[in-house]
Amino acid sequence: MPRGTPGKEMNLRHVALVALAASIPHLSYGEENTAPAKKDTEVDLSLKYGLSRRDGISFEERRASLGIDDFLIEVGFRREIEERGENDTLSVAGLSMKGERQFRTYQVNFIFGYAPLKISMDYLELTSFGQVMGGIQMNKNVLNVKGENIPGDPQFEFPLGAGMRLEAAHPIAYWTTFPFLKNLELGAGFFGEYLVDQVEITEPQSDLYWGGYGLVRIGRKLW
Repeated sequence: MPRGTPGKEMNLRHVALVALAASIPHLSYGEENTAPAKKDTEVDLSLKYGLSRRDGISFEERRASLGIDDFLIEVGFRREIEERGENDTLSVAGLSMKGERQFRTYQVNFIFGYAPLKISMDYLELTSFGQVMGGIQMNKNVLNVKGENIPGDPQFEFPLGAGMRLEAAHPIAYWTTFPFLKNLELGAGFFGEYLVDQVEITEPQSDLYWGGYGLVRIGRKLW
């Protein structure tokens, strides 16, 4: 067979190089599309107020939370709503004074949680948390004798425990596009916590707390 002319060979080689060069950007573009999208880090701040119960005793709950993605860091303050009273006698220099001793419990708790389950919808976000916690508990007591209050020695305890909670939050942005409200959420939470006193090792006191709270949350995506 006769060999092709040099001109035809140059044309074929030129066409092949142009086709190869044109295919390179498409290959790179395809690789970029298959790379997984980077998830933004979400940070939120929450203020919570509610009530809890333990053995028929009611407590006021105030909490402040920092959320980073699925992690929760929280500081909580728990205060017994009504003082408990019982008859007691105080002896001073052989003199006995009868009165009513009043008790009230306070707690400061530090809580670390993780959300294994989170369901997000346009109008509602449901989050389930598991948590560990520890803190300081103070039992305050005062003896009331004929209208005079005589403070007693406060008792301190250091409880540790764990718990679970479920939070539901509704984004205000579902109803408005006002810039100040677009990152604001309103919601409620329900929890159960089991605390064990770590001071009285021989007779540890265990308490189960349960309750709920309302919350205000502001959050945004950072990076």
